[in-house]
Amino acid sequence: MVLDTEKITNDLQTRGWYLHTGHESEIALRQSFGFLGDVLLQSHIKILHGFSSPPTPNTPFGMRLHTDAPCADYVLWHCLCEGEVGEFIQLCHVNHVINLLSSQEKKALSRLYADQVSMEAKHQLISSYFDFPVLYGSNLECMNFAHWLSYGTQENVQHAAIKKLRTAVEDTILSSAVESIFLRKGQVLVVDNKRLLHGRTVLSEHSRRFHMRYWFRSNMNRKAT
Repeated sequence: MVLDTEKITNDLQTRGWYLHTGHESEIALRQSFGFLGDVLLQSHIKILHGFSSPPTPNTPFGMRLHTDAPCADYVLWHCLCEGEVGEFIQLCHVNHVINLLSSQEKKALSRLYADQVSMEAKHQLISSYFDFPVLYGSNLECMNFAHWLSYGTQENVQHAAIKKLRTAVEDTILSSAVESIFLRKGQVLVVDNKRLLHGRTVLSEHSRRFHMRYWFRSNMNRKAT
């Protein structure tokens, strides 16, 4: 498989995501997308029938918009089995959320770090959530946000800012800023994990949706500033 790496890079830099249609093996896929960087994590994303698996909780609202652990510059999903009609991945550029915040709120979030994670998520890669504030980058254009993380409860300007951010994310999901993508079998979706929030709609009780997920770390990894 020969990829147009220039187009992929351009799409990731402009809109924050790229969709590829192909039917490659996992080995060929990793080799073809190796220009994104090193693979930090490879995991299966599917519903375990009868109960919700930790990586894919099946809630009445689906999965809220979030970023994955900030050690990953890019997240790639390879669809091995497509879901039911209406089971979409949802994408939203962080700018749509950041633009709803005041200068003071942005500054507060650039100094706010998560202080704990769920018991299921305590391992080395996930712990990188602690290493980055909620907003970072030279122009505070990158986001590190997971709705299941704790950001403290003390009433102060930072706590007020994270509440405002959560509200902004919830409001955005109902807006035209959200792209809904239905992955067909064999398709590959890549997103910029620093500049794109992702989530999904609710999965049906009998969903067969099955994705392989990869976390890539760029050789020119962006550091928190």
